[in-house]
Amino acid sequence: MINAIPSLDLLSGETVYRIPLSNRPGRYATVCEEGLAIIEANAIKSLFMSADGSRKYYYVSFYDPGTAGEMATLARLFVGAGRGQRVRYQDGDRTNLRLSNLRVERGAAKGTTPNRRLLGGAA
Repeated sequence: MINAIPSLDLLSGETVYRIPLSNRPGRYATVCEEGLAIIEANAIKSLFMSADGSRKYYYVSFYDPGTAGEMATLARLFVGAGRGQRVRYQDGDRTNLRLSNLRVERGAAKGTTPNRRLLGGAA
């Protein structure tokens, strides 16, 4: 089970969960209750900060339990983004993975597409 620290968002009044990034001590990803349920349904054990090929963009990623050693981005899993789609972070913070902060757009993705066997992402 992933270490999720509950906290109250004072602006929205909703409970959010801070999850430590394994490779970045002191850094956390923030998810909503629905996001935490998706993480748990997919047996994701830890989160990482990873970079794209150019090292210009950083993403919260996880090791895809459905494939040996491959990583996928958590935001893409949460919104069900596929080929030809990219995820936008409304506030620009790539560690804010609340579903209300994520939008899917047409266009080339800069991250990895999650394995379709994963559970709970949007269709």
